[in-house]
Amino acid sequence: MRRIVGYVLLGLGVGLLVLGIAVRVAVYPALAVVPATYPSSSDVAKKTDPPAGTQVSQGKDMKVFVARKDGAQAITEVRTADVTSTRTTASVPGASVGNDLFWKSQLDTSVPDLGGDPISTSWEGVCFDRVSAQAAQGCAQAGYRAENGVLTPVKRDGLFFKFPFDTQQTTYRFWDGVAGQSFAAVYVGSEQIQGLGVYKFVQRIDKVTIPQHLAGGQVSQTVDVPGKFFGLPPSSPAVMATDTYSNTRTLWVEPQTGSIIKGTEDLNRVFVYNGVEVPELVGQIRYTDQTVSAGVALAKDSATGLYLVRVLLPAVLIGLGVLLAIAGSVLVFVLRPSTRGGRRSAGVPPQQGLPSSGVIDLTALDREHADGVS
Repeated sequence: MRRIVGYVLLGLGVGLLVLGIAVRVAVYPALAVVPATYPSSSDVAKKTDPPAGTQVSQGKDMKVFVARKDGAQAITEVRTADVTSTRTTASVPGASVGNDLFWKSQLDTSVPDLGGDPISTSWEGVCFDRVSAQAAQGCAQAGYRAENGVLTPVKRDGLFFKFPFDTQQTTYRFWDGVAGQSFAAVYVGSEQIQGLGVYKFVQRIDKVTIPQHLAGGQVSQTVDVPGKFFGLPPSSPAVMATDTYSNTRTLWVEPQTGSIIKGTEDLNRVFVYNGVEVPELVGQIRYTDQTVSAGVALAKDSATGLYLVRVLLPAVLIGLGVLLAIAGSVLVFVLRPSTRGGRRSAGVPPQQGLPSSGVIDLTALDREHADGVS
């Protein structure tokens, strides 16, 4: 009976071991992928504010260069004002191929004091791997950036929309759309946001010159800016200034999903002419509290499920399987009855060892036999 129980425990233990390994190597990879459609139906069903696929950032008292029309009059000015930036992202399923997904993203920047109409709008079309989140080239549509009515093909590298599943405490390359290149995003610590564990990354972009993409594929290293902003008379013609940009971007990332929960940017984008700088967009802009809360709500359930499948469930199954396999092995192989010396005949006493002289005293055996007869 003991051996039967042992075999049962051993078989059960091996089965749990195999199941634990299968969950980690087969089930988890099937779940740790970006859905083909974004926002997904489950994300939309949560009805967050802002909705899934939308991130809103705001900056207080930023220096902003505004070119607008007041009736028939064109007005250009540098204002100190609050700024709102709204990014809306959605998948383009028809352009996705296999594990390479294609998403488009629109970024509108506005000054609410001026009625809320965008003062600038840009679009990004990005192809990326649905597992690693790294930029890819296998989509049916090429990556692009469009601004001021000009579409420019872009071959990206690094991350753009998110970090990889199971984000590590290391350095990643993260794409900057303004500069048109990727820069290092360095892990600097772990924090909690509304009860959700996140990794904090900081990306520093030193001053770079932004090329101006013109119609017909032309590229200029300067941009026309009214001379009055550089101390010239109001009647002076526009001057050819350089568009320079630097930024310190901080991202808080939920590590199981790679979702960006919170972001801030310390922007310093200025026009430069003859050593004089004119603000184009200067100051700090950050995710609104509502955007952060929506990100937490969307990430919590997914993060818990992925952690369960990647770490907790395999650990429990494998640990329990090892214990049962050990217990079964002990019952089957260690606690077996000893058969040394063969079976004994019924009623026959064990043989005595030979005396040291090697001679058997037969008379003594006879006496012992006689004493045993009643």
